Amino acid sequence: MTRDETSRKEGRIARHLRLAQEITREPRSIFPRARGWLIALWQKKGGGFYGLGYVVAFIALEIATLTSNVGASSSVTGFITAQAVQYLLRISVESIINTVLALLWPVYLLRWLGWYGFAVLAVAYVVFEHALRPLVENWFPELKAAQLERARLKHEKRRRKREKRAKRREHD
Repeated sequence: MTRDETSRKEGRIARHLRLAQEITREPRSIFPRARGWLIALWQKKGGGFYGLGYVVAFIALEIATLTSNVGASSSVTGFITAQAVQYLLRISVESIINTVLALLWPVYLLRWLGWYGFAVLAVAYVVFEHALRPLVENWFPELKAAQLERARLKHEKRRRKREKRAKRREHD
């Protein structure tokens, strides 16, 4: 292999084919992979209460979409073909819509519960932060590590800004 071939990033289709082969060889590996993907998704949304709500809403919306797609297909072959076309085009409008709707999960809770939704959100947040977060961080230590890293980066950014302001003051 040349240097360019080894330094090139693996493409999406090649990566997914490789993952499919690995999962086919070792089916039990799907659960750790799914866990890792969901935790990464949770981390991207902050790793806290909102992020957890996002992941739960996204999973529920994706399951609802998958269920409706299966129900709308006339055959297994039709379903697989439709999914393959969506994958190759990478334009799954339903998945994009689910992503946006999952971001808005607190709004749906408020629509569903009305004014009581504010109380439910507040109580759920307090319960999560004070009772559930320590349990969650024990189950998923990578969430705590990511949160500490975010805090470190935020602190570093603030420090650089302070230094920049101090230099400007010295220069003026």
